[in-house]
Amino acid sequence: AVSGSAANMHVTAELVRVSDDAAIWSGTFDGPAEQLAGVQDTIVKAVLGKLNLRSPDATRGANSARSARGTTDNVAYDRFLKAFHAFDSNDYATAITLFNEAIARDPNFARAHAYLAQTYAAVPTLGLAPLDSMDRLARASARTALSIDPSLVDARIVEGLVLGNELQVGASLKPFEDAVALDSTNVVLLSLLGQTLGQVGRVSESLTQARRARDLDPYSVTAVGLYAYAEFLSGNVDAANSAVRSALALDPVNPLVFRSLGFFYAFKGIPDSAVTAFEMSYKLAPTIFGGRSNLVFGYAAAGRWDDALRQRALLEHEPTGNSPNYHRMVVHLAFGEYDAAMTALDRGVSARESLFILLSIACDPLFDPLKSDPRFGALAKRIGVRPCAAKAKWPIAPR
Repeated sequence: AVSGSAANMHVTAELVRVSDDAAIWSGTFDGPAEQLAGVQDTIVKAVLGKLNLRSPDATRGANSARSARGTTDNVAYDRFLKAFHAFDSNDYATAITLFNEAIARDPNFARAHAYLAQTYAAVPTLGLAPLDSMDRLARASARTALSIDPSLVDARIVEGLVLGNELQVGASLKPFEDAVALDSTNVVLLSLLGQTLGQVGRVSESLTQARRARDLDPYSVTAVGLYAYAEFLSGNVDAANSAVRSALALDPVNPLVFRSLGFFYAFKGIPDSAVTAFEMSYKLAPTIFGGRSNLVFGYAAAGRWDDALRQRALLEHEPTGNSPNYHRMVVHLAFGEYDAAMTALDRGVSARESLFILLSIACDPLFDPLKSDPRFGALAKRIGVRPCAAKAKWPIAPR
């Protein structure tokens, strides 16, 4: 836990045994706020001492700080930590600014270049930014990171992100699998591996990797949120709801988490709660992560057809960002227009629309009504995924 003033900080750290949650060590540390990186090093050394372990950087001399953190510049590292927090909360504009500030302080800060690349790759999933330009920026920043540190896993996984953005879903798995062979404790990597395994249809493996990521960092909104989605794909809706509420406790104003909660409630058969969640997601961010199309789905699930029709009419007259066919598909699904929904899905995937990146086309029950259409199987083969059998109860009653 961190507390204190703008000038000084007080940090309380605790070492917990995972098997039984028993606290085996705790300590408190104080220092100037601008020396966060140095305090972190002190904590790491204290933990290593308690465990009778030697720091792998103990004999590396003046370069040990760069080895451990990627930079010897404390200000750059502070910007990096703040940028990573923004990145984890889907605040990509802030993350880009702060990662660039860290790089300006230390141009050889490979991790900052790598996470800047990951952020560029993530921007299109908001549903707004152009895919091709963001992917070019992502690949360029990853190349820079690897030119500084060819072994950096955080940069190696960018190729998987870009392939996923291009909806080459099957092909996107290999970069993550290769990277985890090099670093099996990287939380971002394990979360992405779990997400991609779910996208290709390997749901049980997806849940295993997503749970590992969540257990390694239960304070990461991304790790906890993707674990919740893995539970949802596995049909464990109660566990998914519990996990997504943990994500909300970490970030109470995250529109993507509220969007997920809305669909989890809808498929659990609690439509009024689904509407509340969708309305909150829309209130927080009306133009991203599906926006008004989520409201249409929620109102339809609740049988509020007048509201659904009104939102549908509004959606037809407003910009739909980089994923117009995604919005159309969700609306057609809500109204039981499955042939039109399949057409929208096919067109959206062909156009590499970014909102489809968020979901497992293979196994998310949102796509269940389309799986009997021969076009669905052809599409699945085209993007390299293996569809799960339709099994969830569809949450919207016919009109």
